[in-house]
Amino acid sequence: MDKKQGYGAGTILASVLFVMWFVASLAGMIYCSKTGRGLLVPALLGQYFFVFGVVGIVSTVKSETFQPFILIFPILGILLIAIPTWLYFGGEEAGAMLDVVLPYAVVVTILIGSVLVLVLSQIVTSRKKKQCTLTVNATCVALDTHHHKGTRTVCPTYEFYYAGENRRVCDYKYTSQTISEGEICTLLIDPEKPDVFYDEKREALSRIGNMIVGVGGILCGALALYMMLFGNR
Repeated sequence: MDKKQGYGAGTILASVLFVMWFVASLAGMIYCSKTGRGLLVPALLGQYFFVFGVVGIVSTVKSETFQPFILIFPILGILLIAIPTWLYFGGEEAGAMLDVVLPYAVVVTILIGSVLVLVLSQIVTSRKKKQCTLTVNATCVALDTHHHKGTRTVCPTYEFYYAGENRRVCDYKYTSQTISEGEICTLLIDPEKPDVFYDEKREALSRIGNMIVGVGGILCGALALYMMLFGNR
């Protein structure tokens, strides 16, 4: 009971602090916009992108559902905080320096984001492989399809029987996997957390996509950085 009560108290305290921060930031944006400090409004807004982005990354890594696009939010948050704050407190000199620094900051951000895509994707995959050790036969009972610029991606929902009940699972990842409703597939699930599963075909496609994004970003970022540093010599 003590542990449950402590956990409940901690959750309540965290929730109260979160609400206070959220409301205070919103009040700060209103105050800055009405007192001639409008340049700080994007910086305060950037807090939301950063915090929600970090929370999203942590939660999706824990639940083994990490997707690279989530990195956009904390990166955008950092830029929104840093650039307006720099300009507000630095004046004209900061603006002139920003013209020089910003291209390098963008390229370095791309490089860091690309590395994070590779690292976090590998962490999620490794955790799933260790956790999911039980093989089950699952049926694709639903198929959500996206079409974009001639490319078709799908996200299946599987159903399987385990521990005396039928379970439906979905990893909310869209891949180019070829599958249809009613098709029977083999999944690896976590015996302790049956909602966590590992589909070898889908994970392979997801890894390829993440590698393309990550390695492509690193190569493009490295080339751009090289050109900026040595291109005029």
